[in-house]
Amino acid sequence: MTVFSDQQCNILLSVSTDIANIKGKEALVHLINNRIKPLLGFTGFTIFTFNNPEKVSENFVSDPGDNLRRHPDYDSFITTGSTVRWEMLLGPAEDQGPIVLDLGDAPLALSRWEVKIFRDSGIVQVVCVVLQQAGEKFGLVKFYLEKPLDQDKGMLSLVLGAVNQIAVAVSNIIYLEEIKQREEEKEILLSFSNSMAAVRTKHDLNAIINDQLKKLCNIRDYVISVIHENGKTHGGFIYNLDADYIRMPEFTKALNTKFDINDGVFDVFMVSDKPFIFNIAALLTRKDVPGYIRFWHGIGIRTVIGIALTRYSEPIGVLWIEPEKAETFDVFYSSLFSGTVVQLSIALSNILANEKIEDQLKEIDGYRLKLMEEKSYLQNEIETDNNHSEIIGSGEEMAEVFRMISQVSPTDSTVLLLGETGTGKELVARAIHGNSKRKEKLMIKVNCAALPANLIESELFGHEKGSFTGAMERRTGKFELAHQGTIFLDEVGEMPLDLQVKLLRVLQEREIERIGGKGGIKVDVRVIAATNRDLLKEVANGMFRSDLYYRLNVFPITLPPLRSRKGDIHGLANFFIEKFAKKTGKNVATFSEKVLQDLIGYHWPGNVRELEHLMERSVLLSPGPVIKEIHFSITQNRGNEKKAGHDHIKTIDENEREHILNVLNRCGGKVFGPHGAAVKLGVPVSTLNSKIAKLGIVKEKVVSVGKG
Repeated sequence: MTVFSDQQCNILLSVSTDIANIKGKEALVHLINNRIKPLLGFTGFTIFTFNNPEKVSENFVSDPGDNLRRHPDYDSFITTGSTVRWEMLLGPAEDQGPIVLDLGDAPLALSRWEVKIFRDSGIVQVVCVVLQQAGEKFGLVKFYLEKPLDQDKGMLSLVLGAVNQIAVAVSNIIYLEEIKQREEEKEILLSFSNSMAAVRTKHDLNAIINDQLKKLCNIRDYVISVIHENGKTHGGFIYNLDADYIRMPEFTKALNTKFDINDGVFDVFMVSDKPFIFNIAALLTRKDVPGYIRFWHGIGIRTVIGIALTRYSEPIGVLWIEPEKAETFDVFYSSLFSGTVVQLSIALSNILANEKIEDQLKEIDGYRLKLMEEKSYLQNEIETDNNHSEIIGSGEEMAEVFRMISQVSPTDSTVLLLGETGTGKELVARAIHGNSKRKEKLMIKVNCAALPANLIESELFGHEKGSFTGAMERRTGKFELAHQGTIFLDEVGEMPLDLQVKLLRVLQEREIERIGGKGGIKVDVRVIAATNRDLLKEVANGMFRSDLYYRLNVFPITLPPLRSRKGDIHGLANFFIEKFAKKTGKNVATFSEKVLQDLIGYHWPGNVRELEHLMERSVLLSPGPVIKEIHFSITQNRGNEKKAGHDHIKTIDENEREHILNVLNRCGGKVFGPHGAAVKLGVPVSTLNSKIAKLGIVKEKVVSVGKG
């Protein structure tokens, strides 16, 4: 049994009383220097705490004495920590006391570098004592002596007694620091939680990670990948927007790639909620290493920590972290980091739910817009004048047309309708659609000649809100509107060359892309095109793409002009009389033989449409139930006047009016464009429109205006 002197006992008792009041490291250093140092005779000391059984952490507190502090390597010495391993000092015995290391013997428990620093500073002995509490070793005290310690049992016991008091103080300080740290963590987590509660978008979450989490956990870089809705693949979702590599093509490729969740790395997190440290170089030795690992290695990342993000205990993604320093790994196993991960998981879950709702709302809005477009389109169809219920014709040429319609209607083949303006190409298109398996869906018609060049693309393919000036809302294009139905491209020969390229792509890929859109939209559409032009001649002149021509010319049907089917004029005229008599409420039922002969003798430059307009005029002008006089166009009347010998001198306005009408008829009523009347007449479109208004030229006078 060790016997202390009265003085030693009084000092130890006094120290024990003072220890109970120590709350921080400064107070502990002051106590040791003023009470214990004089008792034991050392010149300096350092206290270390163990963070695992293999090494000692950085020093807890240190007061190594003036000589040691002045050594040039002091800073390196004090920040490196002790190299003394407690197993080497104490061995298995639990009750072994202080270990005295004489520097003259070059003890193995100290490195040569430490020994040199000690000797240079005048230290001759280092006394090491393990800190213990309740049988658990948690630290180490090193006393530095310039004079050898009196190693009698009483002095060594005194050292041990003093260290036991120091152990109580260190344990209390550690406990108080842990309480303080937990309080600070609570405040941090509360602040972090409040910030995360406001998160609604990926942008919000990015801002919080950059502003708070990166600094809090010493994170250099990060990526959040999520499990896709199919439950089989994963991919990048949130990433560091400040990183230089996001502009690299390799990053874009990795971001857009769907990786199998069982890729040998990601699936680690399917069964654990603990962080995992990955050595990138080690992963590259595997056979089927995922592409994102190769990308990380390519941009210089060597170590990555990953932790699962979960919703109701089910993984929804992974937070990948590149730490600032390898020494900071411990923070990712702390309760603070675990708390932030919980908050991240909740925020990510909310973002994914919000995006799903937004997608559903967009889809619903898309259906709403489509239904509105369809309603508007169908209303226009009901109101249009060209809503014929049947095709009239009994001659040999029309019989061939009927045969071809019956052959091609049940298929999905592209049809090209050829023929002069007014021969009924739209009517044939409707007949093909009406006899097809798509008849329950819409047939959408687009007059390529009637649309301004800058609006054709938007009309055909649609646009997103804000994609160009005036795009106030998203618009569904005609191709999308015709999904599972038919699209009728009338006057396709008038389409600009740049749009021909895009139309060709749609015909090849069966996919459209809205102006301002982020991706393609698959469409299932049957295409019927029509033109009154010689497309082969247009191809030769460089006005029409040859590849588009061959795409459209799968099943051509040529409609005969009315002048070559004079036998159908009687039936067509009666059909139109009945139609317009009912529409106008007039009691007109038929026409005279003379009118029939006049109709048969006419050359019909406007074909069936001209006949339709002529019969409408005749019904309106007929005073009785029988049409006895036919009212041909002004050009035909001029010929009749010459035959009758009338000597009428026309005014300049009359001549100009007649000339403009003639050119408009030749151009199919088209004013603008490369084949429009303005170009033919050599005047600006605005000038021609002014003259048309001034001279009172109306649609009915232009015999070939309209759709083919």
